[in-house]
Amino acid sequence: MLSTLLILADAEREDPAISTRPLAPPIFIAGLSRSGTTFLHGLLAEDPANRAPRTWEAIYPYPAHRAAGFGAGRWKVQLQLRIFTRQSVALRQHWRVMLRDAFWLANFCLKQGAIRS
Repeated sequence: MLSTLLILADAEREDPAISTRPLAPPIFIAGLSRSGTTFLHGLLAEDPANRAPRTWEAIYPYPAHRAAGFGAGRWKVQLQLRIFTRQSVALRQHWRVMLRDAFWLANFCLKQGAIRS
């Protein structure tokens, strides 16, 4: 986050007109889990008068800056999401095997009388 603030401060120094552009006040959606916050976010994002930031924009709000590095922006986030997806699939498979083994062990112990249901 600090690097993003420094990048934005640098951009403002290079182009002072950035700080004079009008900005609408943001809308923050907060709530408990399962209370409809994601639904409300999607509903507000459908309104042409509102604009919800994309994932890559939230991570790299100024991807064109020279300090943002190679592949900053949408493509870097897509790569990170692909890597995460592959890792999460492998992790789910690992947990399935662990759960299967745990159920087998529990069933074996029940049959042997080592534990009672």
